[in-house]
Amino acid sequence: MNISVVFNIDSSLIGLEIGNYKLMKCSEDDESSIYSIIHKFVQSYYPQFLSSFYMYIKDIMEPEESANIYKSFELLVNSFKFYKTSKISFSNTITINDNGGAIISLLTDGYYSHTEGELNDFSLKDNELDSFYKFYKTINTYSGPNLKLIQDMISFYHGASRQKKPQIKFILRVTILELLLDGNAELSYRLSRSVAVLLGKSVEESELIYENTKKLYNARSKYLHEGSSSIPENCYNNATEFSRCLISALYTINKPISDIRKELLKSGYGNNPFNL
Repeated sequence: MNISVVFNIDSSLIGLEIGNYKLMKCSEDDESSIYSIIHKFVQSYYPQFLSSFYMYIKDIMEPEESANIYKSFELLVNSFKFYKTSKISFSNTITINDNGGAIISLLTDGYYSHTEGELNDFSLKDNELDSFYKFYKTINTYSGPNLKLIQDMISFYHGASRQKKPQIKFILRVTILELLLDGNAELSYRLSRSVAVLLGKSVEESELIYENTKKLYNARSKYLHEGSSSIPENCYNNATEFSRCLISALYTINKPISDIRKELLKSGYGNNPFNL
């Protein structure tokens, strides 16, 4: 059985099934069910989880599919991470036996853990469930022209999540935005405008995104080139939100990045060429 400890997720989502996974509460100790095995594992290794809101995601794939567990789990994590900005976090997958003993690895500060304490727990409203499932399906079936680019962006995003130093977290998130562009000329203007056109749903929203992107890019430049460690709080928040939205958007645009750049260049604010 393969599980992952899930942090910072709303308790209303207990029982959520998505793909081959199911969300469960750690403190369940029904001896007649699979929950008992998980309960024994937590009780043996991490008893502090029993009195908290931590959850498990249990992999319910058939044994012959176990070779695909890592890929399946990574896609699951990305579905939660990029559907909306939150502080949800996952441990690496842990394989446990029927007695609740870990037989491959114990819980560590895994690849998907992070330190973003200012964000909200992950939650879903009733009217978001369908779109969340649709997004999960999109991620799982995506084979579009920007797969390598998206994978690079995701690597930066998860890398930022693992950082203890907020300035490095910020720089990595801004780097994701920079991957939207080619060349080095007028980076601040082109980046701010491209992000504004892509993510803005109205002229007013695009104008605001333009100003905020310009501010975060300037903060990035001051940190790297002038040694300034003072980065405004809203720049941290916008770098996180804009980079997540960019990754999410690229999953839904079936055009190569070169064409996306051209479309953004000739489109105006409030006139998203991809109907996002």
